[in-house]
Amino acid sequence: MVDVFFPAVRTPLALPRSGLAAVAFIAAWTIAFGWPLLRLEGLDDAFFSEAAHMWTQGRPPYLAAFDVKPPGYFALLTLAQTVFGPSIQTLHGLSLACNVVSGGSLYALGRRLGAEAVGFAAALTFAVLAAFLLANDAYPPLVAITTLAFLAALSPGGAALSGLACGAAVMTKQTAVLEATALFVFFVRRSWREAAVFVAAAALIPLGFVGYFATEGGLAEFGRQVVTDALARPDGVERVSLATDAARLVARLGWLGLVPLLAAIGAMRARVLLPSTAQADLLASWTAAAFLGLAIQHARGLAYLGPLTPPALLLAFLFAERGLGANGATLKIAAVALSAVAAAFPLRAAAVRRPADFAATAQGAALIEAAHPAPGDRLLALDFGGWLHIATNLAPPTAYFHRMHLLCRFPDAGPPRLAEALAQKPRFVVVGLYRGQRTACDEGPSGWPLADAALQADYREIGHIKGETDDLTLYERKTPYENKP
Repeated sequence: MVDVFFPAVRTPLALPRSGLAAVAFIAAWTIAFGWPLLRLEGLDDAFFSEAAHMWTQGRPPYLAAFDVKPPGYFALLTLAQTVFGPSIQTLHGLSLACNVVSGGSLYALGRRLGAEAVGFAAALTFAVLAAFLLANDAYPPLVAITTLAFLAALSPGGAALSGLACGAAVMTKQTAVLEATALFVFFVRRSWREAAVFVAAAALIPLGFVGYFATEGGLAEFGRQVVTDALARPDGVERVSLATDAARLVARLGWLGLVPLLAAIGAMRARVLLPSTAQADLLASWTAAAFLGLAIQHARGLAYLGPLTPPALLLAFLFAERGLGANGATLKIAAVALSAVAAAFPLRAAAVRRPADFAATAQGAALIEAAHPAPGDRLLALDFGGWLHIATNLAPPTAYFHRMHLLCRFPDAGPPRLAEALAQKPRFVVVGLYRGQRTACDEGPSGWPLADAALQADYREIGHIKGETDDLTLYERKTPYENKP
């Protein structure tokens, strides 16, 4: 049965005899590298968790939370929270599960391409790089779904499954439409019938979300945030130049060591490295599409490397195995893998993430509970401290915004939305510091003057918590008597 999914091929590496054993080893390897991350907090974790938490309570994104990401990731996290609860372990556990899927898919792709050693090495290397570089938890699902789409395309009768996966990927990140285009061209070259099946299947999940938000009365908000605001984002957050873009793109690619260079060469020589022209063109176009997505986004986020990493690893290892001579394939693949791991090592999660401060959150929630919040009371989190929303089950005063979207310039967000939230006079405000400092805005006006003025005029401090990593100051709105001059 294993060989139905992983047909046996010859390989210069000593791999487990059974494809199932190889997949089990990849899963264990991936979990070993990802397990220490379960209690480490990334910069976006509280936002993702609260947005999904509100959806479990019947308050969907775009109506209850502002973001330019499509709803796919929030839907997955909402399902995970429904089973496991709204914890940071649920958030990171979903990412870890997706990284396992990506690794298994890379191995299966290697076998489909007749390059088992390449797929095995790509899977193991990806597991390490994912733990180092994919610090944004919205990206592991995107990478996993996209990799599955290309695996399905290379499987017999896979047009429908590939299309379904592509639709899910586009509903996780808009740039996945580039990879979907590469797959559409692949199926068109095979047959118009398969292309039609691919397109029909790809439309199912997006249409499902359109129908859902139309039913909820949020279709206009869904379209505005996911389409209009998302298109405005690249130049609406930071003014960029071609020189800045190029320098940042090179710097980002440098975190993958020799992989980008060898992948580029491998893409140009793909038809020599692989016996199937269709497979070679698909792998090269996948890499090109992912690279274009990185460039379109100005390579701003480190996690934007995620979609490029799987095809780049496959091509780089293919070139190392087959394009640099027949001898020493194992050592060449290992050298390329080592270069990538060494380059990414300074960004390992333990160095750039902080331990989640559960004790500080619990103390903050206790202070709010001591103030006897009433039904309808609201909590506004400025900068950090967003986990208090879940701990107290208090909603924000307006739509929930990512801390940077509230404090800094952003399409359809920024300080004007902070002014609207403060105008609602929420009963509680928490101001969190990251490593002892407020988050500064790179460009444009900051919302901090608005926040400081409102806190001084309308709020009194009810507690300050300096935990292991968190630094939270809690405020409660003054009573009318306290506000009298």
